[in-house]
Amino acid sequence: GRRAQKKLTGEGPARVRPKNGARHQVFVGWLVRTFGQERLQAGGVLDVAGGAGCTAFELTFSRSIPTTVVDPRPIKANARQRRALRCRRRYHESLEQLHTAATEDGGASEALEAEAAAAEAAAAEAAAAEA
Repeated sequence: GRRAQKKLTGEGPARVRPKNGARHQVFVGWLVRTFGQERLQAGGVLDVAGGAGCTAFELTFSRSIPTTVVDPRPIKANARQRRALRCRRRYHESLEQLHTAATEDGGASEALEAEAAAAEAAAAEAAAAEA
């Protein structure tokens, strides 16, 4: 089961509150179910008082929904987010190399297309493992 942490309120007994490690993912899931993926992608999301940017990260990285965070504090990526961003960067770098090689070759060969498909599948698998 979930471990709970106690928070002292100053008055009365301690309040028991569940840990909310996945609250951003739950909220993003609710947004998509309520408003629809296509509508959110078309209009984007404005995250006012977005804090560390966890909701914006889930919207942008996991759901490809453009998001703008308005908050005076800097965005801080956690370890899982940093790992996912590194994976995404390597994926785009490999696609760029394949595109450059295909352009220099005068067109994409079947081998390059297969490599691009494999890189895309690996990135999708890594993103699924992160979620």
